[in-house]
Amino acid sequence: VSTMRILKESKRKLFLCNMNSAVKKIFEVVELMDMFDIYETEEEALKSF
Repeated sequence: VSTMRILKESKRKLFLCNMNSAVKKIFEVVELMDMFDIYETEEEALKSF
């Protein structure tokens, strides 16, 4: 979360992709899904630029 703050202050983004179901579940439980740009595949993440 602190890294996200640093990235935001420097106008940079972090994209996450190819998350397995266990990691995705953890992100959902701790309510981090909305804090990150998360994509199913690397291709989808790259297209978002």
